[in-house]
Amino acid sequence: KSPLAEASLSTHLGGRGTRALGAMSAAATPQKLLGIGLHLETRANGEQMVLNVKPGFDAEAKGICAGTVIYKVDGVSVKGLALRDLRELIVGEPGSTVTVYCLLPGADAPTTLSCVRSSASK
Repeated sequence: KSPLAEASLSTHLGGRGTRALGAMSAAATPQKLLGIGLHLETRANGEQMVLNVKPGFDAEAKGICAGTVIYKVDGVSVKGLALRDLRELIVGEPGSTVTVYCLLPGADAPTTLSCVRSSASK
């Protein structure tokens, strides 16, 4: 795929109404799955970058912001992963925790952050 095509592959990884899997997700999973409020894109080099964070979600509270590069989710490398597969790693049961190993903008080294899956707190 071209860099332009890769750049256009983005999805919202927040709470209800997630666009990525739509009806397939609802049909396959009867319980409500929630995320941490990330909107991501896969870059041409395979990196997963945060485009923005929905206000009120735990990712925002933990300092994840636009420009953050996600390397691992719950110990699984996400470089080159399809966004639907990345979404499967991030979303889960309300109140459960997901661990994100990432590089925050301006940081010298990656850090591990634990975020609680939920609806927005606002």
